[in-house]
Amino acid sequence: MSLFLTLLACTTENPIVCTELFAFSVSATVASASGAELSEVTGTYTVDGGAETPCQDFSGGQLVCGGEEAGHFVITVTAVGHEPQTQEVDVAADECHVISESLEFVLEPSACTEEELPAVWVKVVDDAGNKLTAAEVAWFDPTIDMHPAPCDPMLEDGWGCAPEHIGEITVGATLDGYAPEEASVTTALAADGCHVDTEEVTLVLSAMEL
Repeated sequence: MSLFLTLLACTTENPIVCTELFAFSVSATVASASGAELSEVTGTYTVDGGAETPCQDFSGGQLVCGGEEAGHFVITVTAVGHEPQTQEVDVAADECHVISESLEFVLEPSACTEEELPAVWVKVVDDAGNKLTAAEVAWFDPTIDMHPAPCDPMLEDGWGCAPEHIGEITVGATLDGYAPEEASVTTALAADGCHVDTEEVTLVLSAMEL
């Protein structure tokens, strides 16, 4: 048997059977160097210098870029409060599908501003929803030994408490003729990795019966 017939016989007897699986070209996990949770994560890619195409949001901070596309990939990932990052990878293919590649993006937080943000923004109202701008508002951290610290009246109808404080915070309001009221929140670092993620609290004071 000639070599040609031998090869033909092998090809006929052992055909390659491809699955119907749709293979993504590149998967990308995305995280912040600060450890903060990322928000509004997006990615784009090009293949062999072609048109820019958006990646798809898969799950758990993972993007997938390209489906059954082979070639030289340039992928750029962005997130709120972080510097964009670009990586490149070559994606090959076999007789049936692309051979998927995986990348890890660790984004650096953008340069932080020097401003101090309140950890808690407090509004004080009565039972009817009327603003009680004459109230006194203070805060303390119940996990540490400290005296209540006054909050700053930042606008006509609100107080800023606990500047850049991360953790447990109790805020309270008092006003003559009303029963005092307090509330507790737990604050965390914002997605930008720079400042506290400000919580909003409304304290409702009830008038005391005479």
